[in-house]
Amino acid sequence: MPELENDASVQKLIEYAKEKKSITYDEVNDFLPDSITNTDKIEEVMNLLEKNKIKLEDESPIPGPEADLEIPLDLDDDDDEPIAVESSEDEITVAAKKHVVVSDKDTSIDDPIRLYLREIGKENLLTAEQEVQLSKQMEEGENIIKKAIKESGMIIPELFKVMERTFSRSDPREMELSKKEVSELLAERRRLNQFYREPFKEISSLLKQYMDYKYKVIEEGRD
Repeated sequence: MPELENDASVQKLIEYAKEKKSITYDEVNDFLPDSITNTDKIEEVMNLLEKNKIKLEDESPIPGPEADLEIPLDLDDDDDEPIAVESSEDEITVAAKKHVVVSDKDTSIDDPIRLYLREIGKENLLTAEQEVQLSKQMEEGENIIKKAIKESGMIIPELFKVMERTFSRSDPREMELSKKEVSELLAERRRLNQFYREPFKEISSLLKQYMDYKYKVIEEGRD
């Protein structure tokens, strides 16, 4: 107990709780490290709080032993009076402590951040050499993809389609589109004009000549 009283996190918790005269279980979790909240030491902390006349409470007040829990039940008879269920003080204390005390393998479902940090702490981090190697592999893979796309003959036809959409003058209202689809089409045209209209002006004639020749070759059955 004396060693725990000298713990910095416990001292901060006691000082904070003395000012309020009460503290919630969530606040206890926030102040104390896992080495205390997830071990039997939490019982000693509870005793220290009690010793300093600090009241422990949940976020939603836990009814005392004198309070009855009214649970309405649908019965066959015409008596609509709720049935009172009494909760013992021991049951309330055990339920409250379960909110804080967890084992090394389990964690409080009310503290997802702590669960996340605990889980990622189990993963092995990359070394500096591994990061460099992985970065080189990613760059090599990106270059392979770029080369494959360039040699596939896909770029110019796709670029030509973008150019056609950029300079399109068709009226969306004549396309039997919904209001949402018309709005999306007009938004796309504005975006394409903003970024591509000027660059396309310089190559539009060359793109059209290339595609006209490509279609002619395809029609003639040549490769």
